[in-house]
Amino acid sequence: MSISGFVNANDIVDAVVNIEFNKVRAWDDGYNSSGVGTGFVIDAERGLILTNKHLLNVAPVIAFAEFSNKQTIQLIPVYRDPVHDFGVFKYDPSALNGLSVEPIELSRQAVVGESIKLYGNDGGEALSIIEGVLSRLDRPSPNYNSTNSDYNTFYFQAALGSSGGSSGSPILNEKNQAIALNAGGRRDTAAAFFVPMQMIVPTINKLLNNEPITRGTLQTVFRFEPYNQLRKIGWDDARIKLSKESMPQANGLLVVEQIATDSPADTKLQVGDLLLSLDEQVIPDFFTLESYLNEHVGQTIKVTVERASTKQSFDIEVSDLFALLPDEYIEYGDTIIIPIGLATARLFNVAATGVMVVDPGRLFGSQNIRPLAKIDEVNGKPIENLEQLAEQFKSIQDGEKFSLRYRYLYDASNQEYKQIRDYSKWFNNQHCQSELGELLWACTAISKVNDAPYVNKVNRKNTITSPIVDVEVFRPLAVNMSTDVTRRGHGVVVDKSDGLIIADKTLIDSTLSQVQVILNNGVSLPAEVLAIHPYLNMVLLKAPLDGLRFGKKVVPKVSDTVPTEDEELTLKSKSFFKDFTASVESGWPTVANGAVPFDSMEISKVPAAFSIYVDRKNRLVAIAPGFSDTRISNSVIPAPLINRFVKSIEAGDDGLFELKDRLDYISYAQALEFGLQEIEGQAIERKVSVSKAAELEQSGLKSGDLILQVAGKALTSLNQLHNSVDASELAVQVLRNGSPENLALKTKFSSFKELDEVLVWGGSIIHEIPLNVPTPNGVIDTCVRIGVRYFGAPIYAAKASGPFCVYSVDGVLVKTLAQLKALISGKAFGEYTTLKVINLDKNYRLDEYRVTEETYYWPTRAFTNTKIGWVISKAPF
Repeated sequence: MSISGFVNANDIVDAVVNIEFNKVRAWDDGYNSSGVGTGFVIDAERGLILTNKHLLNVAPVIAFAEFSNKQTIQLIPVYRDPVHDFGVFKYDPSALNGLSVEPIELSRQAVVGESIKLYGNDGGEALSIIEGVLSRLDRPSPNYNSTNSDYNTFYFQAALGSSGGSSGSPILNEKNQAIALNAGGRRDTAAAFFVPMQMIVPTINKLLNNEPITRGTLQTVFRFEPYNQLRKIGWDDARIKLSKESMPQANGLLVVEQIATDSPADTKLQVGDLLLSLDEQVIPDFFTLESYLNEHVGQTIKVTVERASTKQSFDIEVSDLFALLPDEYIEYGDTIIIPIGLATARLFNVAATGVMVVDPGRLFGSQNIRPLAKIDEVNGKPIENLEQLAEQFKSIQDGEKFSLRYRYLYDASNQEYKQIRDYSKWFNNQHCQSELGELLWACTAISKVNDAPYVNKVNRKNTITSPIVDVEVFRPLAVNMSTDVTRRGHGVVVDKSDGLIIADKTLIDSTLSQVQVILNNGVSLPAEVLAIHPYLNMVLLKAPLDGLRFGKKVVPKVSDTVPTEDEELTLKSKSFFKDFTASVESGWPTVANGAVPFDSMEISKVPAAFSIYVDRKNRLVAIAPGFSDTRISNSVIPAPLINRFVKSIEAGDDGLFELKDRLDYISYAQALEFGLQEIEGQAIERKVSVSKAAELEQSGLKSGDLILQVAGKALTSLNQLHNSVDASELAVQVLRNGSPENLALKTKFSSFKELDEVLVWGGSIIHEIPLNVPTPNGVIDTCVRIGVRYFGAPIYAAKASGPFCVYSVDGVLVKTLAQLKALISGKAFGEYTTLKVINLDKNYRLDEYRVTEETYYWPTRAFTNTKIGWVISKAPF
């Protein structure tokens, strides 16, 4: 079968389709992504659509075509060219309802100056028609400094001014024949660049005729040099005339521009060689070169060149281009690793061998490893391919550290070394292979040889001389709208018998964390997150410290002691892995900034790192956290607040009650202006006021209230109020509008666990947060928040953006994560879900999105905190 048929102008619109694609995994051309483009039908009976390779992608892709009748149909890749920017999708013609499509004819003929039209999804519009004049047939292929850069071909050029979305559009002549495929352009000019049909049609003909497609290469990039340019290297009229006689249709020669490292041509050809013939057949242009190489894949041919005015010949094997195209990947610990293909090798002038990281994900990202890292060794074993890498990963136990030697392709002469702790148990670990003609890639699980957790050998002989410990945190999921993977800081041992350690909340913001604590005797131990303080910058960990030897008075005592002004204290901290102490003095009282103000103190020395302060009796007087953000203060936390936190956990409490209203101090004079009665003998001191009532919380307080008493006692400080909130109601006396009132305030209970379940759906991270949100059905006290969304995933592709809470799914109201989990549990691949959300950035506006379920590459999973730890389950639940 050959390309035939003729399409009328009125039928063109029906043959041109809008393409929406999700590139679901990172590849050598960048991270996973979503995008739009254009394609056009070249065979209506078989449902074949021609488009750009950079839309079809080398990476796994989920794509859809929207036809002129607005019907959307799934696309399946059936061909991707290893060099040129074209590929072919297929669709099911029987699924196309009520639309008869005539394929667009392809033509290899083009003439400078002829009128052309571009039909496409220009700028994301449904259909745009742009007219122009073909201005060049011999433009060098554009170099995007990317693996998507085309080579060994001319491009056509015209001033069309097309933009994103028009990629893959047909360039039609006056007969409505496609003479080229729109592929790119320059943003600073109106120039648009097209792949000539001359380079596309031979492959398409074989595809239509079900013939084997072969693509050969010398792993060499050529450029075209006109005869007049050859004069610069000594060619005279006689030499040019002789060349024209042997190649009448040519007006120049192909010149070697780049040779792939360690390729068959690497030690034979040289940059600047003039290509004269292959097996004595003259090669006048790119098309002839490509045709000859395609017919001789795997064979050794005679390559004749001119070098320094001397003719030389070499026997060189023709490589298989498809074998040099990466068509598999390993996904391990959220890290994506692929073979190094010819396009990458050409871009960085390295050999097309070995494997490289294209997305460090969570596991490799935990050690700040970046994309384009070529893996040399794992645990001392050389890695040449993905099969060897998979075998090494299988042998590593959960929690065990493994060594990695690697080098970046852009700095290939320098090897780097890292130790990575294996936390791959949180992820889908698999080896996937492309299967053209199939919707999904074939994936095989990477299973551990020994799935038991790794047990670290602990040296219990050396004495621990400092209570300060190093804390390393691995965050398997990007909860709380934070995408960072690893956090490192410090903590303090406060109970060696129970193994209790206090650290920063901004170091550990979730119980969904893998934590290691390292004591100063070199012992490294896993730690459990026992409790996260609801509003103070504190977290309590539990580690197996039994059997370890601590020096005398190393571990401070937790108490509610309050130092006197100018009392001498001892600072204990750590800097650049070195423990140190210093004498300091407590100073004047201050108020800590943050979402919840509290009473703090100035101390003469406060290092940037996590620090503690003890008195002469080794009592813990205060903690200075090492991190902060706009919500949580890094001000010194005094002992009474620390003591209450620790004692609550020791008593078996699973959370704290709190007031969500904003409280601050005002002066005694301001209190009098608020209506406070001046009584002789009354203490002249500051008062606690409600600067901003959290109206949605409905505690009973109003902005402007002065809180006079708490639980029958005169209120003198913020910390007194914080430590008095211990039940769902709190008895207070307030001054409101100049008159005292007794109130029973409603408090908010906040769990120490922070979150107990996380749902991963549609490539987004979803969990509950305690937040009162107004809805059309009234105020709800829990937000099922969709947080971080991954590029190329269904939620992202649905164009859902901004922080929001789930309102309904398919018309069913959602108030809890459990309800959402039940509603999406049975969703099948390709099914549509109507998602309504409450947009927190738009004054709680309702927005609606259509999500296409894609459960193969983005499986729905639930992470649940149970008595035995976090458990992962897959839908259906």
